[in-house]
Amino acid sequence: MDVRNAIIALIVSIISLTGISCSSTTIIDGVEGIELRKLIGKKDVIALPYEETARGLIIIPVQTEFGQSSFLIDTGATRSALFKGSEDSLIDKSEFVGVANIIGLVNSGHHQMVKVAELNLGKRRFKDMTVAVLPERTKIDNELMSIDPGGIIGMDVLAEYNLLVDADEKQIYFIPFKYPKPFLSRVWKPVYLYHNPHSALDKNLHFFDVRVGNHIIPAILDSGAEFNVINWEATIIPEIRRLQRRLRKDWEIQGALGEFDPAVKIDVNFLRAGQMSWRKSQFIIMNFDHLDGLGFADKPLVIAGSSIFQNQSFYLNFDSNQLWLKTEGLTAVEQRTGEANHSVTFDTR
Repeated sequence: MDVRNAIIALIVSIISLTGISCSSTTIIDGVEGIELRKLIGKKDVIALPYEETARGLIIIPVQTEFGQSSFLIDTGATRSALFKGSEDSLIDKSEFVGVANIIGLVNSGHHQMVKVAELNLGKRRFKDMTVAVLPERTKIDNELMSIDPGGIIGMDVLAEYNLLVDADEKQIYFIPFKYPKPFLSRVWKPVYLYHNPHSALDKNLHFFDVRVGNHIIPAILDSGAEFNVINWEATIIPEIRRLQRRLRKDWEIQGALGEFDPAVKIDVNFLRAGQMSWRKSQFIIMNFDHLDGLGFADKPLVIAGSSIFQNQSFYLNFDSNQLWLKTEGLTAVEQRTGEANHSVTFDTR
């Protein structure tokens, strides 16, 4: 055996002894393709098609005993729910189990709770599931069709899975925690999440920090909110403080009738969270005293709505408190919902 063949034989022996594999891995669309295909092909991974509304809401099919219905994916809801009007037959047939105080951006207050015999999320069956009953929701116009949502899938269900949303294929995958996060390349940017630092009662809600101007403000990750919202406690930001003063002066000039409780739209030119940034985001500034139960009664708070996901693939790893958004092909994420009342420029670049 010559020297060259001896060296080759030695290398092969070392590879065999150390268990190193010579097979290559193909990187497809920013994700380790072979691993991802294996992951989403697992028998206990739920794969569903979804529709996305003009404002980024994610709507999935859910099967009830009365047929298929459309439900919203809502990371800002601790409890799944049914809407009156859309699901009256199912509500009437379900067992009444009491009344609970529901905290939310809308529909806060005491609501009826019912036990639904069965809800099917793809191949997963939820038996005797307790859900809230909320007032009828306005139909959602989505391009050529109108969607009449029957309910919401909240964190009581979502917290059992990590979510992978494929914006290109319009597929959402519910992945059990036992499977590791797929390899994500540099076109995926992380936003790190955390639980509510002011309350231990809502561990299923997830927060992250957003940079508005020169200030860091906690934000609730709320895929069920059509708008981004910020409270007036954010007057620590000079631009918002000046806006509030101007609105109060106008209110006083007009006679100071009723309570001073303004709600206005503003444009924020630049917003940052983790390694992600958004351009031309639209916010509503308003009071939401009904969220005081979250522990933010006198503190700045942002409701980060569905626009942060709009037209994007993302991986929501609830198990390790991480949100990964795919940035490949994106130059700016823009959310336009009509003309804003005011334009506020925050440039943190």
